[in-house]
Amino acid sequence: RFLCVISFAGRKDSSMALLGGTGGMCPSSSSSFSSFRSGRSGGGMRRTRTRSRRGCGFLGGIGWCGISVVLFSCLLIMNDVFCFSGSSSSGFQAHANLVEDDSDSTQDDLVGANTNKARHDGSSKTSDSISGVSGVSESSSSTRSFASSQSHFQNSEDESFLHAEALYYGGSLMGMRHSADSVDGETTKSSSSAAATTTPTPTPTPTTPTHKSSSESVISSSGVPDFMAARHALALLSQQGSTRAQALLGLAHASGLGMPYGVDNARALLHLYFAASNGDIQASMALAHRHSLGLGVPRSCQAAVLYLAPVAERVAERERLPGPNQAVEKVRLSVTTDSSSSAARELDVVQYYQYSADMGNSDAQTAMGQLFNFGMRGIEQDHSRALHYFQRAAAQGDNDALAHLGHMYANGLGVEQDNATAVEYFEKAAANGHPNAEYGLGYLHLAGHGVAKDYAKAVTYFKAAADQSHVEAQFHLGVMALKGWGMKQDVSKAYALFHAAGTSGHVLSLYNLAMLQLRGGHGTSPNCRSALGVLKNVAERGQWASLSAAHKAFSNKAYGRALTLYVRAAEMGIEVAESNVAYMLTKGLGLAPDGSDAEVAELVANGGVAPWWYAANGNATGALGYALRMRQRAATQGNLAAMMAVGDAFYYGRGVTRDWAQAVAVYRHASHLRNAQAFFNLGSMQERGEGLPRDLHLAKRFYDQAKSTNTEAAVPVMVALAAMRVCAWMEKSVPWLARLLFPHVRRLHEAEMRAKAASSSSLENVE
Repeated sequence: RFLCVISFAGRKDSSMALLGGTGGMCPSSSSSFSSFRSGRSGGGMRRTRTRSRRGCGFLGGIGWCGISVVLFSCLLIMNDVFCFSGSSSSGFQAHANLVEDDSDSTQDDLVGANTNKARHDGSSKTSDSISGVSGVSESSSSTRSFASSQSHFQNSEDESFLHAEALYYGGSLMGMRHSADSVDGETTKSSSSAAATTTPTPTPTPTTPTHKSSSESVISSSGVPDFMAARHALALLSQQGSTRAQALLGLAHASGLGMPYGVDNARALLHLYFAASNGDIQASMALAHRHSLGLGVPRSCQAAVLYLAPVAERVAERERLPGPNQAVEKVRLSVTTDSSSSAARELDVVQYYQYSADMGNSDAQTAMGQLFNFGMRGIEQDHSRALHYFQRAAAQGDNDALAHLGHMYANGLGVEQDNATAVEYFEKAAANGHPNAEYGLGYLHLAGHGVAKDYAKAVTYFKAAADQSHVEAQFHLGVMALKGWGMKQDVSKAYALFHAAGTSGHVLSLYNLAMLQLRGGHGTSPNCRSALGVLKNVAERGQWASLSAAHKAFSNKAYGRALTLYVRAAEMGIEVAESNVAYMLTKGLGLAPDGSDAEVAELVANGGVAPWWYAANGNATGALGYALRMRQRAATQGNLAAMMAVGDAFYYGRGVTRDWAQAVAVYRHASHLRNAQAFFNLGSMQERGEGLPRDLHLAKRFYDQAKSTNTEAAVPVMVALAAMRVCAWMEKSVPWLARLLFPHVRRLHEAEMRAKAASSSSLENVE
């Protein structure tokens, strides 16, 4: 590891790639890190020798310098042997320049609009200078030949990993023969689909695809995890160099799930580092999360960006491809999600809309058309039925239906592709100021499909739609402002438009916004922390976390499988997964049954401590401790409910030793975010002298702040103030009754008596 640091010290790009990818593996101080960033050679060796021996003299110093140069040259020669110089993905190297190299144009790493080929929902791709940095370099013919000769081994490795993964997640191998088309849990789109769309134009909202990711297919059948068999299979595959096995082992060691001795950060970092170096998305997200919070590694925004940027780039590239994209549905578990009532209610709503549509309601017809067009809410995608409902609604003059029909004809969805007909539908709806139709006309004029290419008209239509908060129009108008198409080039305006569209969750706008924040130059200085948050938002829109599969398993009461999937997503830094893990563990759901793992059972029988995931002898404390850790991580990502749960855990001693001082610290932090419950809890603790000096005046102030923050706290505050006044009166008038009725008064009285007794004994000893 020391050789890795030294041999890369003289090459800026490679050193940035390595330091961004080590995850703390290579030892380096902050001073040496800054030396590597500036490209000074030998930054890590500056303090290896601070004193020279007496008597060496000038010639001795030259001799030592010569030896150092020779050794350093040898290390550079051995670079490929010791440092895996070819393992750092080109994504890391390319994105290192986003943070450090300010000589390039601001637009170099941005994603722009493509006037030749675009997805039918409006996301697009360009072949001009505005383009995303590719995270994977093109293979040479010799590399392709080598890959072809190793195809049999690769298929065998895939099958072995899928078997091990199925054991770990409690799923079968059914439907996994097509996993070769997937990359890191996301099914790639076929080239035939992209080629079929020759003159596409955007539609208003993203769609839900019919395909499933490989990880979701693995766990699609019933079963419970077999951790003992899984960890042995994964260990063998990891020794053989399987990147996906290394990633899964790293996540397992990081969480401790399925491991007999629980969390092992050292092994977790080792496996995650090697997997991320080979481009594994899950490992990259896990290391980015750890670097962003300093979990077992040095806290470094730059390192987190280097890990996360290639993942976000993959999502942006997917958004630019033709065809529908699957939305990531983040369901937060609660008491209401424990039953299937929500799914039943959703089915009832869909059936009601379909009944209304069949009865001639134009709004319901448009809604059903969208459901069939995009394949949502449990309805299979069917463009012909969508066309039927849109045409019926359009016959009644519905502008939404007219705009949707324009997009369907422009993209050839359920009909033969016809830009002229699309223009007719768009113009009818745009005449009434419909933003989706105005956007469609703007795109056609930008691309020159069905009409003459006219940037000025495109700007006019995009601006009209953007003024009505149409996100695709805002994005394309931002690209035109950035490129200077049809208007004066204005980076600040582009930044504002990307920010407006990104607020509504537009992926390409978010990615461009992050790139501009890393670069600066739009009236502000580079902001790594803000860009990291945006990149995380984009990266989590990929299918690699399998949140929908986890929720499906939870709904089917396959709690062991659901917990395993949620824990994996939580280690990747997804906040909703962290909250869901904590929820399941506090409810005692998903723990491995006692005796389900022979190695852990033997460990417990010999007096060892059961890991948190193993339900041996009512092992609730370990599970609650891990739930607390998940809530703490969720709280750092702004989840106020998780933050309050952490405070409650310290207050009541749930999964941790009771610590009122820690509870006060957490509640104070939540009160700074204007949380009424936090103010109320602080008032109660101030009144009772729990972690704070007893002060009734300050307690009343906290209660009043709770009421002013949230009007729903008025009644609890009124009751608490009345009880405080009664308690104060009884302490003065009938103290024995106050001690009998109010436990905190009795506790304070006993503490006072013990203090007096201790003071008396100390005085006697002095005498």
